[in-house]
Amino acid sequence: MLKKHLNYKVFTQDEHSYHSALERLFILRNIAIISQLAVMAIVIWVLKYNISNTPFLLVSTALTVVNIFIYWRLKRDWVVSSSEIAINLLIDILALAVLLYFAGGSTNPLVSLFIVPVALSAVFLPVGYIIWVVALTILLYTLLMEWYIPLPSMGARFGGDFNLHILGMYGNFIFSAIIIAIFVFNLVRVGRFQEQELAAIREKMIRNKHVISTGLLAAHAAHKINTPLATIGLLVDELIASPNDNKVQDDKDLDEIQKQVSYCQNQLQALQQKASIPDNATITPSLTLEEAIKKSIKEWEESHPDMQLEVDIQLDRHTPFAEISSLTQTLINLMDNAADASLQANRPRIDVSAMYSNSQLIIDIDDYGEGLTKQQLKQVGISPYSSKPNGMGIGLLLSHSTLDHLGGHILLNNRENSNTLDNLVSGIRARIILPVLESNEN
Repeated sequence: MLKKHLNYKVFTQDEHSYHSALERLFILRNIAIISQLAVMAIVIWVLKYNISNTPFLLVSTALTVVNIFIYWRLKRDWVVSSSEIAINLLIDILALAVLLYFAGGSTNPLVSLFIVPVALSAVFLPVGYIIWVVALTILLYTLLMEWYIPLPSMGARFGGDFNLHILGMYGNFIFSAIIIAIFVFNLVRVGRFQEQELAAIREKMIRNKHVISTGLLAAHAAHKINTPLATIGLLVDELIASPNDNKVQDDKDLDEIQKQVSYCQNQLQALQQKASIPDNATITPSLTLEEAIKKSIKEWEESHPDMQLEVDIQLDRHTPFAEISSLTQTLINLMDNAADASLQANRPRIDVSAMYSNSQLIIDIDDYGEGLTKQQLKQVGISPYSSKPNGMGIGLLLSHSTLDHLGGHILLNNRENSNTLDNLVSGIRARIILPVLESNEN
């Protein structure tokens, strides 16, 4: 096998396949040239056929020149196309037709060798080229039934012409069987090797998926505990600066610190539980997608008693979903961002709606903040951005990454002139769009 020069150029999968196919054709043509010379020697010196060897030598020489060029060409990092494979098969088909024309045409038992380029085209080429190869071999076979130079009669030697024809068929069968067995074995071996590679890639993708999921949860946890840690830092600074006799205020601050620390610990514990799941574990969610969304919204509302929450949930299916935790974490993160934006504008309210549109889940989270400029809308989700003084700027970035990992996406748009409480306000609508499996259950 020729050395592959893939270190000079990175081929696509098809280009690599055609490169390998041209190498195999190069090897096969070398075998054909050697076989032609061997058969010619047997016919002339052993069987004593009185035929001219000039056409056979010319064809063998021409094929040798072609193969020298192919050898030189394969040493270059040039792209091999299906057309080039087809041209090489055409050369071999025409060379075989010329040899058969000077050696008895369709009466020669070697005429069945036309099936070899047909088989190779079926393995290496697209269907359009296969049709042309089949049509050409049928045409040449048909022409060789009428136009050819007959072989001289052997008389009674070697059992007569018929027995010699049978022997020729026998030799042709041995040659064809060996060639086909070698190439089929190589193809099967390559197929098995590729299956093993695909299996290894699938296992790697499963591991990577778990790592990515855990990494996203870790980033979400870091994003969520940033605010409690900032609160703890402020309270500690107040405790240090406050007089020692302010016992009541100190107790309240300590209770708040304990509450915030407990929240951080719960977030980290949830992350640890997620990371401890084996890579190959099959997780069956205890809740459907609809139940998980409703539960997450309810829990968020209970943990934000100072926020007015308007909910419009129209989910009438029972949809299984493997990545419920990632989706609900993103939903809560977007609700947190919406709440922060509304509070900054002194409008403590957000709206959440969820519905199905054909095979897509649509979740809208509306805030009542000041909105964003066009430049800011372009920035969020691509690079870290935050309008909060102590914000890390990764909340929306994480949400975008999570939805992209799940096969969905997030759209952010200004909600201009929304009418609430007889006041015209602006705000942001964050829309989650996620493809989901349709279910007939209601």
